[in-house]
Amino acid sequence: MGIECTSFHNVVQKACDDLLNEAQNIQNIFEKFNDEERRNNRLRLKAIIFLVRWCDFQAIAFRGHDESPNSINKGIFLEMLEAIRTFKIKMKELFHTAPKHALYTSLLIQKDILDLISSRVKRMICEEIDGGKFV
Repeated sequence: MGIECTSFHNVVQKACDDLLNEAQNIQNIFEKFNDEERRNNRLRLKAIIFLVRWCDFQAIAFRGHDESPNSINKGIFLEMLEAIRTFKIKMKELFHTAPKHALYTSLLIQKDILDLISSRVKRMICEEIDGGKFV
């Protein structure tokens, strides 16, 4: 069993306790969101998708070498997001008040969006060539 908090048994016991905790159940967490929070999350996500598409279609790098808050040049993606926030007060408030998990600015989110875009483009090409061979 082990007395250390990192023992295999204790790690598994903690995971089981978390799984059985109804307050942490993902369905209960989603039901707590109200309509305004859902609208705000969708608007944030639409802005991020727009920026990902823009960077992708321009064939430019998304990320910068130094993306820290004090950096002069954080990279195209974050700089464009900052420009949108500067010109649109609602967007500035939207991203400023966003929960930590709903900023959608991580590299993984950007890659997921790009994968969705590429899947859609491939599907459209396959439809256009009527099921012909396309790799």
